[in-house]
Amino acid sequence: MMKRIICLLLALVMVLALAACRTGKPAEEKPAEPAEWTRSGYYQDEDGNMLSVTWMDDVDEPGWYVGFTNGDDMMEDSYGGLLSQDGSTLHGSLPSGGSRDDITVTLSEEGEDGLMLEIEGGETYHFSPMDLPEATIIVRVNTEGSGNIEYTEGEEEPEIDTEYPYQSAQINLAEPAVHTFKAWPNEGWHFVRWTKNGEDFSTEAVITVNLDESADYIAVFEEGIDYLALVNKLNPLPDGWEDALETVTITNSLGDEVEVEAKAYAAYEQLKADLEVNNAVYIELDSARRSVAAQQDIMDRFIEKYGADYAAKTVAQPGYSEHHTGLALDLYFMIENDNGEFINVYHNEDMEKEEYKPIWDEIHAKLAEYGFILRYLEGEEHITGYRYEPWHIRYVDSAEIAREIMSQPGLTLEEYLAGKSAPEVEIDLSGSKLYSEEELYDAMLAVKCKFASWAGCELKSIRYAGDDANSKEILEWLNSLVEDGKFTETAKLLMDFHSSDNDEQGLNSNFDYKDYEWWLARTEDGDWEIVSWGY
Repeated sequence: MMKRIICLLLALVMVLALAACRTGKPAEEKPAEPAEWTRSGYYQDEDGNMLSVTWMDDVDEPGWYVGFTNGDDMMEDSYGGLLSQDGSTLHGSLPSGGSRDDITVTLSEEGEDGLMLEIEGGETYHFSPMDLPEATIIVRVNTEGSGNIEYTEGEEEPEIDTEYPYQSAQINLAEPAVHTFKAWPNEGWHFVRWTKNGEDFSTEAVITVNLDESADYIAVFEEGIDYLALVNKLNPLPDGWEDALETVTITNSLGDEVEVEAKAYAAYEQLKADLEVNNAVYIELDSARRSVAAQQDIMDRFIEKYGADYAAKTVAQPGYSEHHTGLALDLYFMIENDNGEFINVYHNEDMEKEEYKPIWDEIHAKLAEYGFILRYLEGEEHITGYRYEPWHIRYVDSAEIAREIMSQPGLTLEEYLAGKSAPEVEIDLSGSKLYSEEELYDAMLAVKCKFASWAGCELKSIRYAGDDANSKEILEWLNSLVEDGKFTETAKLLMDFHSSDNDEQGLNSNFDYKDYEWWLARTEDGDWEIVSWGY
């Protein structure tokens, strides 16, 4: 019963907060109440329905705000809003906290200390003052800038209510409890951080906190996009990004249209001019922004043509591609032939040739000066989730930050934002008479890219299990695991890693895994595919 009372009180507080937020200011009690109306506070009737009456003057429309709850659903069964004072009664419309129709009510004093609420065309309720549990913890959740909050008791991420969002709310607790807060921006803004009692608390939009003391949590927002936003296999494009994005569209030397974020393009033009004038290196934009909808179309076509399994391994999940940001640019370059003509070099397999490494070195050396970093580094595939791409650069809108990242070999954006570097990974791909180290390196890259999606896990080593692990029986087993299995070759890799403190991958939490097995297979001259993994 006590928990239900606290929850219903919270519902009333949420309704009052919603009413206050619509005027842009939080609810506050007025020390001296008008003589015509003498009763405020929390009330309850015999059926457990609840009523809250409070005077608010720090709003656009000062007056009596009333919250009414006649059920267990904290939103659907709650109503709240400003009522007009008519002598010794309050009268007006109370908007629903959920999806129900508004109600028109009249509130009047009853007896020595009670209240009567009459719904026009409906029921009448008789309320008495409540004996409230002593609140030991008062938590105020608010916003700074243009954004919204949602919260829920427990560790489950709250759902966003776009119709009735909150900018502020107060939680009264009689004992400590875990709550999860979620911050999300309005159009044209982005989330920056949570603060607690004025101090920086977290840069994660969703936080789970144990509320064991009175505190103020504020979600801070800034106008525009966040140029340091992390979008990868674990982190989706932030809410509201595409609405806030300002882009330009250009036509490259291949005749293709390329859309790119406006500031990133301005910086790219400066980089391009510098390389041409001082290095005789001629770069072009191959691709940049790709919308979430366009990525979904690609995924749908691959699913229809090749099946869901193949599509999942081949196409980036919609919403999780850095190209959605407009800040990720794929470059290609032009070279001059013996006849003085410029030839486009844009196929990945051509740009990766050893003869072009000096060109990439010259390009990479100038990136930081214009606020760019090289995004997908060689050897860091287990962090970024992608193989080395010398052409994929990322705009961070700060030459200082870009220099800090680029000056530390092997430092990824993930590590920079986390404030710590991952340990170096031990690799041993020697000892095979079946495969070259280059072939096994390709197998290892597939495993590392997969491992990057295991949130919080720390890779320590990868090694080849030896030719003895490959047999006819193993080949038949792996072929049986996939539809129309036609593999002709197999390879087994072993991994040591430390798991995170959650079990999202079905792993033991906070555990050191040794000799964890990865089974790969391929057809002759085909790419390695991860078919099975585990002990």
